Amino acid sequence: PPPPPPPFPPPARIMPLPPEWISPPRFIVPEAKIPVQFESLKLQAEIVGSVAKTTLEFTLFNPNARVLEGSLEFPLAPGQKVTGFALDIHGALRAAVPVEKAQGQEIFEDIILTRIDPALLEKTQGNAYKLRVYPLPANGKRRVQLVLEQVLQGEYRAPLQFSQNLGAVDIAIQLHGQSLERTKFTSTLTGVQKLSD
Repeated sequence: PPPPPPPFPPPARIMPLPPEWISPPRFIVPEAKIPVQFESLKLQAEIVGSVAKTTLEFTLFNPNARVLEGSLEFPLAPGQKVTGFALDIHGALRAAVPVEKAQGQEIFEDIILTRIDPALLEKTQGNAYKLRVYPLPANGKRRVQLVLEQVLQGEYRAPLQFSQNLGAVDIAIQLHGQSLERTKFTSTLTGVQKLSD
């Protein structure tokens, strides 16, 4: 006869969500009558052995007739971490200085009152972040740069899943210490004309 069933069901196995299930980054501007746009994205990745450093530079365009404040919310894949970010001030990217969350919020509010251009990067929950940007000039642009690092577990996935349409996309990936013959390039982006060497 078959063995009797166990008294309790076996414990459920908890599996990590695949990278494509991570919710996409989104830019939230509550007071915008017309949505603020991702005008362009420039991605530069450098892969040395099993370590990847990815630099994302966004150009945001505010089509509204007033100055706005916005928040870029972006969850990262397991193993990814933010190692730097910058905001353009008078046309040049200025690197940010990390501070504790409570102190950062206080500094952000003080800086807004003095009408200097602040950006605040907060870790919200898990491996998710929120980047506050002010000001988004009326009918104007801002550039934001994020630097991510990760130890690769077999493959590199560029963080290109966005909830909003991207304008121009420029991607450059440099490989060091890897054979191109053993490297497979694929794209899930629509409208990609060519993946060049």
